[in-house]
Amino acid sequence: MLSRFIGARLTDGAVILGHDGDAVCAGLVLRFENGDLVIGALYDEWVLAVGSVPSAAARHRAVQPFVRGGFR
Repeated sequence: MLSRFIGARLTDGAVILGHDGDAVCAGLVLRFENGDLVIGALYDEWVLAVGSVPSAAARHRAVQPFVRGGFR
């Protein structure tokens, strides 16, 4: 999964916050020139995904605006 990002340029990023209202970082969405990589935590498990936040984690998290590109 991670091999597709080797040598790719990182172009943007967004913080993923928990929905419980705490300003606690639950993960990151890293935008590369060839796609997005989601790195986060859901309870006591790590979440790695290509593309968007998996639906099981999305209902518990809020993706903040991207630093350079707004929402996706």
